[in-house]
Amino acid sequence: MNPCQIEGSIKRYDWGGQSFIPSLLGITPDGGPYAELWFGDHPSANCNLVVGGVARPFQEVLQGNPVEILGLEVAEKCSNHLPFLLKILDAQNVLSIQVHPNREQARVGFEHENSLKIPIDSPLRSFHDAGSKPEVHSALSEVWMLHGFRPQPEIYAEFQQNPELQIIFPDYKVDRSPQSEDRFALNNLLSRLLNLPQSKFDRAARALLDRLRQLPTFSKSDHSYWVLRVADGKDSPLDRGLFAIYLLNLIFIQPGGSTYQPAGTLHAFLEGTTVELMARSDNVIRGGLTTKHVDVPALLNTVTYKSIKPVISLGTLSSPEERVYKTPADEFELSKLTLQTGSTYKRHNLLGPEILLVTEGSPIMNVNDTLY
Repeated sequence: MNPCQIEGSIKRYDWGGQSFIPSLLGITPDGGPYAELWFGDHPSANCNLVVGGVARPFQEVLQGNPVEILGLEVAEKCSNHLPFLLKILDAQNVLSIQVHPNREQARVGFEHENSLKIPIDSPLRSFHDAGSKPEVHSALSEVWMLHGFRPQPEIYAEFQQNPELQIIFPDYKVDRSPQSEDRFALNNLLSRLLNLPQSKFDRAARALLDRLRQLPTFSKSDHSYWVLRVADGKDSPLDRGLFAIYLLNLIFIQPGGSTYQPAGTLHAFLEGTTVELMARSDNVIRGGLTTKHVDVPALLNTVTYKSIKPVISLGTLSSPEERVYKTPADEFELSKLTLQTGSTYKRHNLLGPEILLVTEGSPIMNVNDTLY
C-alpha cells in the first residue's frame, strides 16, 4: 500500500496545554486544553486514514486490507491490528500517578471488569482491553516526570525532613535487608498511604502544606515544589498522590532524552511535551493526582515494588540522520530523524508498518518515484 495520511485524534484532558498541538495541526486554538494526539487503530483512538482523498475510519480500512497495510507477518502475529499506538503528549499540569499492567494482569483485569458488566467505554474502567502497555517516549521540550520508587534511604530522609509523612508509616525505618524485605517495605508504604482515611490524610496534608508555604521558594528539582504546585488552590479533600510524590524518583529530561516505562513502573508526567510510543493498549491504572477513576486495589496488585535508578537514554545513532531508542518491547521501536535543508534519508529493511510524525519542517517523501 502506498503511504497515506493518518488523521490523529485529539484528547482534551484538563491537564493539557493550549497551543502546541493546535500549532502542529495548523488549527486555531479555542482556549481549552489539548492534552494528547493519538495515532493508531485502537478503538479509543478514533483515527481516520485518508485514502484516495476520502477519510475513513482507520479500523475499517485496516480490517479490509490487513496484509497490504501491515505485511503478512505482522497481520498474522497481531490479529490484523497495528501493534503500537503513537501519541503526542503536551502536559501543562501534572498527570495522574499511574501504572500499566503486564499481559497476564491485563487479561485478568479485563475479564474481571467485563464480568462486572462495566461498559467498555466507561470512565470507571481501568482495563479497556486485554493488552500490556509498555511505553517509550522522546522529549520534544524540557520534561519533568516521576519514575519508579526512590531508594529507601532517600524516602526515609524525606520522612525525617517532613514529619507529616510519618502518618503513613509511623514506625518506618530504612530497610537494608534482602530484596524480599525491600519489596515488603515499599508495598507497605504505598498500601498504607492509598488506604489512609481521607479525614486523617487531609489533616496531615494541610499541616505539610502550611509548613512548606512558610519556607523559601523551592526549585523544580525538589519534590516539595511539585507537592505545592499540585495542591495550589485545592480544597479538601486532598489527593493522596501528594504524599506519593515523595516516594518516587523525580527526573528532568532534556529535549531528545527518553525513558522507558515497563509494566509495573509507577510514573507520572509533571510538565512538558513528548512523543510517546506504546503497545496497542489503553490500560491505565491510576493511584492519585487525578480527577479520573482511581483503582487502588488494582494498582497495588500491579506495581513492581523495587527501588530503581531511572535511566535517561539519548538513543543510539543508526545513521547520521537517525537516532533509535531501543527497548525490550517487541511491539514497537521509536526513532528520530533529523534532516537538514536539502539533505536526504533512505529507509532500508522496512520490517513492518510505520507512522512518520513530522514535528518541524515540510519533508518530501519519494516512494517508487512518486512524491508525497
